[in-house]
Amino acid sequence: MDMKTHILGSSVNELSKWNFYFDKIANKSIYHDPYYIKSLEGVIGDSAELFVLETDGSTIYYPYFKKSINKLSLFLRSPNTNVELFDIVSSWYYGGPIASTPSPSKSLLDCFHLEFSRYCANNNIISEFIRFDANIKNYKFYNKDNVEFNRETVCVDLRKSKNEILNNTSSANRRALRKSKKMGYVIRDVSCEDDNSWRQFWEIYNSEMKRKKAPKHLFFKLDFFIKIRSLGDRKVKLLVAEKDSKMTGGFIVVFDENYAFHFLSASNPDHWDGRVNNLMFTEALFWAQRHGCLVFDFMGGRLGVFKFKKNFSSLRAKFYTYKAIHNSLVYNELCEQSPDGTGFFPAYRA
Repeated sequence: MDMKTHILGSSVNELSKWNFYFDKIANKSIYHDPYYIKSLEGVIGDSAELFVLETDGSTIYYPYFKKSINKLSLFLRSPNTNVELFDIVSSWYYGGPIASTPSPSKSLLDCFHLEFSRYCANNNIISEFIRFDANIKNYKFYNKDNVEFNRETVCVDLRKSKNEILNNTSSANRRALRKSKKMGYVIRDVSCEDDNSWRQFWEIYNSEMKRKKAPKHLFFKLDFFIKIRSLGDRKVKLLVAEKDSKMTGGFIVVFDENYAFHFLSASNPDHWDGRVNNLMFTEALFWAQRHGCLVFDFMGGRLGVFKFKKNFSSLRAKFYTYKAIHNSLVYNELCEQSPDGTGFFPAYRA
């Protein structure tokens, strides 16, 4: 078997090489796009990296983020202080390896797993966490014993007519839409060039995360919103809800030619009685449909969020994750230095 592996960083020059391999992939989404991943650098992980395997005319493309372990306070108490150690985590929210063929052969996958495990062992990568893409179903690239079902997601087939999509939402949602429109709420499509609107939405989003006492990973600085905007109108769209020309909420869609995703959304609770969230979620579907997307993925969420999202479709997909320890000796040493990390992976980051 003629086999080559490539490791690429995220410099401007190397990102152009990412694109070369990304273009070879048969089934992919915005979450694997080189420039989307670059926008998350410093937010999801310290640095973005790409592992590519080429063999017999086939390609596996695996982007991820490296997270320094040395920056953790517990590392100062570790016996490995003279070594640079890393964890890796897949793209947010979906990630994992994707291939140039929708159904890569077992021999290709075996080769990928072997070579990537070797790379991790030789480069001080201690643990790996993947959120597989619920649409691409790349969890099938792994042994079923090593993947874990996490939750169902809510998705919408945008190839149906507008009336079919609307009728597949709940009757409660349709009543909410009538109320929202009667009260004068409207949805406006915002360009990535509209700096003021993006900043206003960030203020609403940030305020809501504080009010809800949301988990740390859902807080984002304004700089992150600016980075996402930089992807441009062909990859990201902000829809804002307004009443009397005043912004009451916003909904960010990230998308490509096939898939559109609920990325982030928030609204002013003073306007919840006007069912502004129902209006934003529904209009996001129709916006994606007008732009030629085939599937809208609302993702999952905690119980209350998932219950709300179920109002917009009866279709479900399955979301899986993967956890791997590439150096159990160091992993266990680090866990001994950390607080109880039960239920968290890697445990020493709890």
